[in-house]
Amino acid sequence: MTQIQKEVSSLRKETKQGFKSIENKLDCYVPRVEYEKDMRQVGEKLNKSSGNWDWVIKTIMALIIGALITKLLMG
Repeated sequence: MTQIQKEVSSLRKETKQGFKSIENKLDCYVPRVEYEKDMRQVGEKLNKSSGNWDWVIKTIMALIIGALITKLLMG
């Protein structure tokens, strides 16, 4: 009986240590709803900045083409 009590006590200690280890690892857990919301916001920001870059590139290309056409017409 004493042996069984020692084993049970040992198992309790191991279980407590195991749960404490798991709790330490889960301190950075983020609920799926929060993760999806954050990723949606990141996607929206990327789309907005992508649209800005498209506008800048199109403007630069229009200026270059306009300069080339002017150069060709002016001789």
